[in-house]
Amino acid sequence: MARPYDTEKDASGIPVPQYETVAGTESEPWKGEDDAAFVHPRLYNGATWDRQCNNKSGTLLATLARTATPTAVDQVNYNARGIVIIIDVTAVANTPSVVFTIEGKDIASGKYYTILASAAITGTGTTVLRVYPGLTAAANVTVSDILPRDWRLVATHADADSITYSVGYSYVL
Repeated sequence: MARPYDTEKDASGIPVPQYETVAGTESEPWKGEDDAAFVHPRLYNGATWDRQCNNKSGTLLATLARTATPTAVDQVNYNARGIVIIIDVTAVANTPSVVFTIEGKDIASGKYYTILASAAITGTGTTVLRVYPGLTAAANVTVSDILPRDWRLVATHADADSITYSVGYSYVL
């Protein structure tokens, strides 16, 4: 069975595609129906092999009352072309204002660049940001672009007024 760290190369030095196979067992015979093995393709990222992913969803920021800009964490996009980000604001105090910015990262310099910035969010409700090639652009909510391998979401608070929100995401192949 090939492993992602087993980087085999052909005669010209180009990495050979890697696969992980799973055969059926007595306790899980469906894994090897008709003696066929399931194949999990891997994609070469220039240095190592990544397992090919499908559409994937998750949480970037769990529901919490915030009064300051949270620390943005770099995310890794393994093979999606775009993303949908859902911002759900459930409570506000006074006059909060938050702008959400999807940023790509230039690996060479380590600097970030703006892909899409939302309008200021000041009240309760749901805001959906979309990044995908071929979409019709709409100011502050949709951009026709690709999502780079390294990216992050920055939530910039304009003041210290409390705002409760969560942020979820779905990668789109």
